Amino acid sequence: MNRYALLILDNNPFSIEQWRQELSGFASKFDLCSAESIDEAQQWLEFIEQREQIAALVIASHHEALNGADFLIRLDKVAHTKHARKVLVSGGQDIQAILSAVNEGRLDYCLTKPLQDNVLRKTALQELTSFVLEHDKDNILSYSTVLDQQRLLRAHIDNKMRSYREGFITDYHRLSDSELAEKVIGALYQFFDEKDETQACRTYSAQHLLTEEGEPNRFLWFITEAKWLYISETILANSVKWYAIKKAILSAVCHL
Repeated sequence: MNRYALLILDNNPFSIEQWRQELSGFASKFDLCSAESIDEAQQWLEFIEQREQIAALVIASHHEALNGADFLIRLDKVAHTKHARKVLVSGGQDIQAILSAVNEGRLDYCLTKPLQDNVLRKTALQELTSFVLEHDKDNILSYSTVLDQQRLLRAHIDNKMRSYREGFITDYHRLSDSELAEKVIGALYQFFDEKDETQACRTYSAQHLLTEEGEPNRFLWFITEAKWLYISETILANSVKWYAIKKAILSAVCHL
């Protein structure tokens, strides 16, 4: 049993089976429940609550025979389900129902039939990732195998950077300028010792020109004794790599 569950609602058995297959890739982290009526969907939500699980995502169809919009609106008024991400799958004709779901039920996404291949999976990927980032911040990397790995990694690094930065603000005054410089340079060398595909760490001669007057400088320079280290714009443009570098520096400085 997983901590979170995913519920789909449609009164068409064929659609239910198709949706289950398309969403099966999330089953390792989210229990997948399906219902063919609103009553059955409500029973599933009660069962989820009894098992002390949390509904992370609810996807409901809406048409003349199934008022999925009203069902999603009611979810927002119940404490146990108000934080669930809500996706409405509509035929597109009932605009008023869609507007009501958006305005009253804080609808997160709306799809219109017929659904293109993998659209439901991509939407679920987006919404489940958003849910985890908001409600399970301490464990976001554990979902990287099934959710949006890049978004999760960036959020994880941002959280760590924020923590390190807070520590840096309070601890930096304990170090002299030379000690601080030594730790920063040491952290950079340690980082690039593991992987230096851009050859950032280099030795320069006495006649070597690092920059030319009037020419644009596209590098971030760190100079120590007879060696110099530069970080190119390619690395700076790679947010994940640049975050990792900053993390290494702050970790060394703050002893974290």
